[in-house]
Amino acid sequence: MRSTRNQREDIGNRLNQDLKEVTRLNSEISKKLGSLKRSIDKGSKSLLTDKDKSKLNQLAKQEQGMSRQAEKMRDLFMKMNRENPLLPPALSRKMGDAQRNLNNARDRLQTHQVQRGIDSENRALSSMQETKNLLNELKNSGTQTSDNGKRETPLRLGVGSKRDSRRGGSVRMQKEKVLLPSEDQYKVPSAFREDILDAMKKQTPKNYERLVNEYYKELVQ
Repeated sequence: MRSTRNQREDIGNRLNQDLKEVTRLNSEISKKLGSLKRSIDKGSKSLLTDKDKSKLNQLAKQEQGMSRQAEKMRDLFMKMNRENPLLPPALSRKMGDAQRNLNNARDRLQTHQVQRGIDSENRALSSMQETKNLLNELKNSGTQTSDNGKRETPLRLGVGSKRDSRRGGSVRMQKEKVLLPSEDQYKVPSAFREDILDAMKKQTPKNYERLVNEYYKELVQ
């Protein structure tokens, strides 16, 4: 039977993989937008061809799909934070920022504002990268070994203070380890799983369908 530590590392790896894939797709959209903008600039700064408009509308649909993905992950981080208060709330906050910027990018592309769409894309990418960095910090926050062979506990996210009763109630700092929740805690409520299954029935952009379905299946397992 796997240890709790290994289970938590698996969860962290799964979350990191989700973020990595969404970030990759977002980067691809940013590149496509950049190429499209250069093409438009070479032609006319004021006119968009029907082909250009079609491309922007397709990208806007992909943005909407990724926004839903980011929202699910934000809600998951919020749930994890409620069950483990030492988990930094910045995880859900950063994913919320990413979700809002993806929505903004979608809106900009639907109204054919290419540069503003690129700006929103870049902000979303920045928020997702910061979320990945936080997850990596949590995964790597285990006890480390110093050069002299002694085990040391490095400063970690969520360090707090505890009252030391042995010293007459004085406060001493305790470096507390922040761990991702167990696999049971990672499971979502049944009502949420039903919402996810309903969402799977809805149409998703062709290029994004595989990722969305795999992510939903992972959540309801």
